[in-house]
Amino acid sequence: MNGMSIVGMSSRLRYVAVAVALGAASPVAAQITFAGSTTYAFNGGSLASTASVGGLTVTNTGFNVTTVPIIGNLSLASVGGIGNNFGAISLNGTPYFYNNVAFQLLIAFASPTTANQTFFASVFGIVQSASNGGVNFIFSPSTISNIPFTSGNQTGTYQLSLNNVSVTPGQANAQLTGSILATTNPPVTATPEPATLAMLAPGVVGALGFMRRRRS
Repeated sequence: MNGMSIVGMSSRLRYVAVAVALGAASPVAAQITFAGSTTYAFNGGSLASTASVGGLTVTNTGFNVTTVPIIGNLSLASVGGIGNNFGAISLNGTPYFYNNVAFQLLIAFASPTTANQTFFASVFGIVQSASNGGVNFIFSPSTISNIPFTSGNQTGTYQLSLNNVSVTPGQANAQLTGSILATTNPPVTATPEPATLAMLAPGVVGALGFMRRRRS
């Protein structure tokens, strides 16, 4: 009976080892904080924290968001809200025809870093007049993928996406919004070498045999 108990214990230990191995193989997304600022330019002008054309003005407000785990090693953050976006837009009543006005924004990611440096994401688009007297911002491409990052002991890549936006006449609180999808690399764990496992195996077998003899 005692011998059967040892065998049962050995089986349970094997199940625990398998469960631990499976758990280690399932990556868990880390929460990553993204923070930075944006500069803008219309029609190929110089990039600045505030840019204007006609009655349209875009101003940097800065952003600071933290991703939320969604599944596996993926986490997501939405960028948008008063004072926490890729830019604040205002449109006054100055007459102006926005006929595919070129628009550029340069997003500087101070955190997390890429190769220990600030990463600059350059996104281009156009501004078009809308039938209601407002304007539409249209980005192409609207997504930048596979940007590497380092945050503390976490590494991975992220995808930056910008949303198209419509601004109505007289609007003063429109926002440039988007999202950040982060993929966290699994942590690096030490794997025992075959020689080490070979040295441990006889000891484990011997210990189990000794316990079985004592309890028989």
